[in-house]
Amino acid sequence: MDKPGEHRTVVTVSVTRVRAVDMRVRGTVDIAAGDRHTCAVMSDETARCWGANDTGTVGDGSTTARRYPAVVEHANGTDLTAVAAVEAGGGHSCARIRGGTAVCWGSNVDGRLGDTSTIDRTRAVTVHAGPTTDLAGVVNLTPGTSHSCAVV
Repeated sequence: MDKPGEHRTVVTVSVTRVRAVDMRVRGTVDIAAGDRHTCAVMSDETARCWGANDTGTVGDGSTTARRYPAVVEHANGTDLTAVAAVEAGGGHSCARIRGGTAVCWGSNVDGRLGDTSTIDRTRAVTVHAGPTTDLAGVVNLTPGTSHSCAVV
């Protein structure tokens, strides 16, 4: 028992064992974990995402949760290609495309995807620098919880 004027501090430590699981993501060159989803850049320069997908976070054109990696699609329905890097944020993800442009997909609350709208996107849309100009010269890209930032 503590003496008067003394205080006891109790520290609880929790250890979680993590087991590596074959997620069928061979050929991964970059990986990013967001809020309830994960994305990877593959050696063929495509992007694949998996996890929760209620706002299109996986980028495969659906809102169905994915237990295995699904190919991210461009807004026109073709596979997203020439992906240099991928980053995962709150309910959205973004990719830097070779050549310096950027695309994002998922939740678009407050316009976080940068496509001049607030409509959630289930496929990758191009980030704009203005109403009719695509963002160019992107060297780094970071989606946050409710925003996205790019270094140009």
